[in-house]
Amino acid sequence: MILLVLYLFKNSSVICGILGLDLFPILVATIPALIIIFPNVLTGALLVMADLKDDDNLLLYSWASTVSALCTACTVILCFCTAITALYYIEYIASTRKDEIKAISVDEEVAALEKNERHNAEVYLKVTSWDIVPIYLKGILILAMIFMSISCYILNVIPCFKVYTITSTIEEDLSGDIFNLLKPMGWVACGLFLVSSLLVMIFVFWEKRVTNNALNEEATHIGTEDEITA
Repeated sequence: MILLVLYLFKNSSVICGILGLDLFPILVATIPALIIIFPNVLTGALLVMADLKDDDNLLLYSWASTVSALCTACTVILCFCTAITALYYIEYIASTRKDEIKAISVDEEVAALEKNERHNAEVYLKVTSWDIVPIYLKGILILAMIFMSISCYILNVIPCFKVYTITSTIEEDLSGDIFNLLKPMGWVACGLFLVSSLLVMIFVFWEKRVTNNALNEEATHIGTEDEITA
């Protein structure tokens, strides 16, 4: 959750930079984001404190686990409320200022790009229709689905990883080797996931190739027709 909030906050700052906005107004305008960032950071800190132990293997902050649970619940509620509030005001502005929104001129470059993307999507759907996909590629997709399903089943039903908390270290808890995190069935699940991913990549490579070929043929055909018309 913390990473998600920081990711969204970073994206907002990047967009402001792309638009060439002044730094100080941006800093002032993004201060309300601290309402979400602060409780998320506090929750993360409490989760770390809850696992800290002394030399006698006793918890240093026995109260931290309880407080972190309460803080997590409050953070989730706060994030939900802020999201609902944002959606409400977006809908409010969209419904009360329709004329002003419609008066905003359409960016021709963006419109042309969106039109081109829609056309590419239509071509993609046409050339990758299941009816015309080669049999061997259908088999590849089916195998990928089977391997991925088995991998997910193993990960959810069978213990695949050793216990590793936010305060664990590779040197002490995994004997200095990160691969000790995996149990035998973990290797099986990760192997099946890797094979499934490779099979999907084969299909993606094929679909990109046939889509580009179709677009190139279409462009060549249009160019030929323009030459004949001229």
